[in-house]
Amino acid sequence: MLSAVDLPPTNVDSHLARTAKNILNLPLTKTDLGDADYLALWFYVVLPAAFNFNPDLVLVSASAVNHMRLSPALFPHLVRPLMSLAEGKVALVLEGGYRLDSLAESAALSLGTLLGSPCPLLPPLGPVDPTTWETLWEAISRFGEDLLISCFLTSAFVKPLSALPPEGSQPPFPTRHTNPSPPTLAIPVPGGPQQPSRVALVYDARMECHQSKKYHPENPKRVQCIMENLKSSGVAKRCARVNSREATDGEVLTVHDKSLLDIVKRIKNLKPSEQLSLGESLDSIYVNGETEEAARVASGSMLELMAWVIGRGRGHSGVAVIRPPGHHAESDEPSGFCIFNNVAIAVQSALDDHQLKRVLVVDWDVHHGNGIQNAFLRDPRVLYISLHLFLGGSFYPEGQGGAIPVVGEGKGKGFNVNIPWEQEKMGDPEYIQAFLGLVLPICYEFNPELVLVSAGFDAAVDDPLGRCSVTPACYGVMTNLLCPLAEGKMVVALEGGYNLASISSAMTLCAKALLGDPPGRLDCNNMNKSARTVLQLASAVQAPFWRLVFKQPPK
Repeated sequence: MLSAVDLPPTNVDSHLARTAKNILNLPLTKTDLGDADYLALWFYVVLPAAFNFNPDLVLVSASAVNHMRLSPALFPHLVRPLMSLAEGKVALVLEGGYRLDSLAESAALSLGTLLGSPCPLLPPLGPVDPTTWETLWEAISRFGEDLLISCFLTSAFVKPLSALPPEGSQPPFPTRHTNPSPPTLAIPVPGGPQQPSRVALVYDARMECHQSKKYHPENPKRVQCIMENLKSSGVAKRCARVNSREATDGEVLTVHDKSLLDIVKRIKNLKPSEQLSLGESLDSIYVNGETEEAARVASGSMLELMAWVIGRGRGHSGVAVIRPPGHHAESDEPSGFCIFNNVAIAVQSALDDHQLKRVLVVDWDVHHGNGIQNAFLRDPRVLYISLHLFLGGSFYPEGQGGAIPVVGEGKGKGFNVNIPWEQEKMGDPEYIQAFLGLVLPICYEFNPELVLVSAGFDAAVDDPLGRCSVTPACYGVMTNLLCPLAEGKMVVALEGGYNLASISSAMTLCAKALLGDPPGRLDCNNMNKSARTVLQLASAVQAPFWRLVFKQPPK
């Protein structure tokens, strides 16, 4: 419940969250608040509390709020993340709202979201009002330290439930400055159910030919099992198919040096023993006679799918089932099972060939995507966000490149976000809170024109390399939370992930989220305390660059 009331400052406590049980009130003490204020309330209070509660049904008392400066486009962005709860069972119930033009448009856009239409672009976000931060701090402080909602508030400000003040009298809410005249425009309900042609799939069996003579976790069964699951679940037939192709030398060279391309081009002419020696001389790489073709097909297919999404425009997205993976490949050398950097090549094409100005890359592979980060460390047109296991820099790729202080360089400073886990077994609560409290606030302020996901699934349950415990359902929820950005224009591209059951289920649930299917339910209780520390530190480092990032109360 969000309530805007004319409260004197001394009465704020008496109306703040009766947080015992499951009641949460957020009294706003100022009028003329904007979209950024409501998004902050959503990301830091409403959604964390809702994910903790894990409801069976979501009922929204919906109104176009009086006395505020909320754009009608905001309401779909409030509705869409609620569809990640209760297996998508969400009902909007009209309450107030008396400016009929904006009420009609807000209702139509919200209904379109329930029907599967992409969220509209938001106007540029302003700063969060200081009074909104005060309401957030006060409400969060009542929840104790064990819930997602209190993750970003340092423990010094957390209050026990016994500190709740007595209930005060409730002042009336005036309904003034209404607009009784009929709307001047007929507002059509946008879109309709998500159409199969809105989501495309790309795959090519030639990528299976890159394989090691000995057992290796990055093997053809990975993409084979994903495709089998996409087909058996009925997801593949609901998707359009994009033709695969090989990336050209020129496309590869937009990201990689000629020296790397020369290494890859000579592989097929080497004897098997020489191929083995070459692989052993590189960082965690194997090669065979088909490696070059497979790597070109992976990068070229990613380019074709991205071009399809951009060309089709609003509400279109795609799934790239590609290998070998790419996010570790540096400009001058293959590494970490990666030959060409598929996502980085696609980003550069989006900037150069499609003239996009803002591209978001979210990398949830359990390993830091050093290759993507280094490719765009100085480029403010690319926002790179990585959630990865770090362990002080001892987890692959070793070193401090994935540390929190690495925020970009030069003009790119502030456009690199590292969320490095310092303990193993991070799972759904940690990833969801990272999304709600850091990833989404930064992404909304960046306002991308395209979203690319480096979708490694090696943080999933039972992965032999990842040491984490993210459920496949959580990947579907994270995809759903990203869908409102860039008018739905998103590509989910396979990176790592080596448990065949987990990666098959996870990629299928990501595809279903793009198709508009409700994601599964999550248990987001019992968040790891070290994750809380990581998120607070990362938030503090990013706060100078982003106005929507959580601010700590003054001491």
